[in-house]
Amino acid sequence: MAEAESRADSNAARKRRTFRRTDQRIDSKGVVYNVPTDVRFWARVDIAASGCWLWTGMPNEKGYGRFPMTKKRIVMAHQFLWLRDYGCLPTGKIVMHRCDVPLCVNPQHHRFGTKAENNADMCAKGRCTHANHTGASRG
Repeated sequence: MAEAESRADSNAARKRRTFRRTDQRIDSKGVVYNVPTDVRFWARVDIAASGCWLWTGMPNEKGYGRFPMTKKRIVMAHQFLWLRDYGCLPTGKIVMHRCDVPLCVNPQHHRFGTKAENNADMCAKGRCTHANHTGASRG
């Protein structure tokens, strides 16, 4: 039984896509060094008592974390772990927060949904700011 579990873990690890890319950084003394993408990501995460993994890096205008995976590709911080492990999101799906904390990057606090489901969830929780899910303005 332990052998089967070990084989399953090995297969899962083989299927998982990880970023081994490194970025060159220059420290204050002008020394160039390489920083793996995972190290850069986890350096910007604080684990809260609530179970949320809070992004401490740069947020966007709506309060969601932004993470530069490469020099040319910036992704939402809460989507990075999914992209790192599986490569891409299912077509037509987005990563939704269950905990309603925009800076949370904990995959256990996320689920897949469509943009319409995300908007309906947002309105049902009273977080619509400019229109409800029918498109009528609030007033």
